[in-house]
Amino acid sequence: MPDMGGKELVQQLRRMAPNLRALAISSHTVEEVTEQSREAGFLDVIRKPFRMEALAQAIRRALDPNSS
Repeated sequence: MPDMGGKELVQQLRRMAPNLRALAISSHTVEEVTEQSREAGFLDVIRKPFRMEALAQAIRRALDPNSS
């Protein structure tokens, strides 16, 4: 994605698939990007470096039909 960031990508994909569920992975502190990322359409933000358990939990939450 040399010409586009994750937020722009999610916004474009949501035009084609409005129910898209997306997770953000960032090296910035979660507090810095969480609100902005959620406004852009991400369900959750995972901070790098992350443990596989944290990624698995975030994916489970994203796949949960009751999550918004």
